[in-house]
Amino acid sequence: ILLDRLTMVREDLRSAVQLQDRARERLSALARETREQATLEPSAAGPLSQSRSDAQAMTRRLEAAAEELARVRDRMARNQVADLKEQKWVGSLGEELKSIAGEQSAPLGRDIGKLAEAAGAGNASPAALPALIDRQGEVKAALQDVIDRMTEYGDLNQLARQLRDLYEAEERVKAMTREMLGR
Repeated sequence: ILLDRLTMVREDLRSAVQLQDRARERLSALARETREQATLEPSAAGPLSQSRSDAQAMTRRLEAAAEELARVRDRMARNQVADLKEQKWVGSLGEELKSIAGEQSAPLGRDIGKLAEAAGAGNASPAALPALIDRQGEVKAALQDVIDRMTEYGDLNQLARQLRDLYEAEERVKAMTREMLGR
């Protein structure tokens, strides 16, 4: 069940990466459209506000995933289904997600919000967009790294289960063979 919970968290993080991609594309499109402008027009506040909302949603999803990983770690410890190393690993993933949320995603959302407000007032430069787009890419890269590590862990656990099942099947065949031979 705990491995299933880890898989659910990983899939939710993959969905969050897709959200991040859409948000980044929205800002990239705005940057392309406004490249020649000296200031962003007030109409740019709408797409920027949507991008801010996306960043806030990303932060909430990362925080929720971190909380779920903490619950999984606690259940692993309480039920004694994993060694201390695995428990620490799951806990470290949660801490890393908290860090991405608090140190990257939340500040990005605030900065996009400030740019949206400035654009609405008619005093924002499109030159600020590339840095925000780069920061969105950094959030995505950090998140993808966590996802990749979770995938590797899941693959290794699946392989271990298959090997254990194979060993148990082999032992059953040995026992049946001994019984048939009367040994």
